Amino acid sequence: MKIKKKTVQFLSFLASRLPAKKGLWLFGAWAGNLYSDNPKYLMQYIRAEKKDVRPVWITKNSQVLRKLKEEGVECCSRYSLKGVWLSMRAEACFVTYSTQDVNPIIDPNKTIVFELWHGLGVKDTKWVDKDGNPPKAEDFQDMREYRWFGTSPYFTDTLSAEYFADKDKFYITGFPRNDTFVQKPKAPFMEALLEKYPGRKFIIYMPTHRNFGTETNPVLSWDSLTEADALLRDRDIMMVLKPHYYELSAVKGFESCFTNILLASDPAVWGDPYEYLHYFDGIISDYSSVTSDFICSGKPAVLFPYDIEHYKQYDGGILPIFWEVPAGPSCYTWAEVISTMSDLFVKDSWAERREHCRKIYHQYNDGLNCQRAYETAVEILAQKGKKNV
Repeated sequence: MKIKKKTVQFLSFLASRLPAKKGLWLFGAWAGNLYSDNPKYLMQYIRAEKKDVRPVWITKNSQVLRKLKEEGVECCSRYSLKGVWLSMRAEACFVTYSTQDVNPIIDPNKTIVFELWHGLGVKDTKWVDKDGNPPKAEDFQDMREYRWFGTSPYFTDTLSAEYFADKDKFYITGFPRNDTFVQKPKAPFMEALLEKYPGRKFIIYMPTHRNFGTETNPVLSWDSLTEADALLRDRDIMMVLKPHYYELSAVKGFESCFTNILLASDPAVWGDPYEYLHYFDGIISDYSSVTSDFICSGKPAVLFPYDIEHYKQYDGGILPIFWEVPAGPSCYTWAEVISTMSDLFVKDSWAERREHCRKIYHQYNDGLNCQRAYETAVEILAQKGKKNV
């Protein structure tokens, strides 16, 4: 359901006039399309551990809404009467990017917006407008008022500069989703795979998109994957291929074509990687932030930046940390990638360097990120309450 911009503005005006309801916390992710990421894991923690908060998931996706209702999770559609009313009254809102994840009518001057973010890797994501002009502080006026929950001083330095936000609005709590690397929740479909292929190493390949799927990714071609499948078979390694959703269509139809490559094509099963990443013995990626998260598991990562010069010039660009503090060795062919990963399973020669990299990205790796995020939010809200007295 869509509503006109003037209607959103009018509802925002009404929201600014209504008092916030203590303990009403709203959650959403990825422009209201998904039940995933850091807000999902923080909400799950609060539902299980805290009774002083009413957490509600807001979405515009009917499938997400139906699934959550079946699971007994309080949720509602963004522009339903309930969704509008709750968005007008919320004390707090938790997002992966902006209030568009929950409801754009939310008034950030009344409802504190907690920016949980969606990952920090090596991609240089500074925005430019259609004429190539760099962003200005006023382009991110609302986001500058958010409270940012990050992972380390590196996160604070990088994102505060990119979004012109004051560093005193940043709090190092860790990403809630990364608690899964310590707590290791059960994923029945992964348990079934491990039982089906006993004794084999499992790796996952998660490349980032190329210009939002508008460019061809040659590594995902039939010939390239056929080569990779043969190399994996020789090493007795199983690999799950999870393309970025922008590029999933390029490999549709490959589901049963290989012996040692499993295509993660069903979003109902594979949609949220943090439910199952901890099962894998290693990861292959390129410039995706999933690599900087996966190293919290302590397991090997191999980088596959086969198009790095093109990516630097024509796509997202690369931050210096990619070269200065790499999460793993860089390889440029499937033969190099799979041979290197196999060698790391025998002798993990990158363990010390990988841990050094992990500490730069993540100050905490203790499974308590959700707890810290909750306690920090409570403290911030209490301070706001005192100011309003």
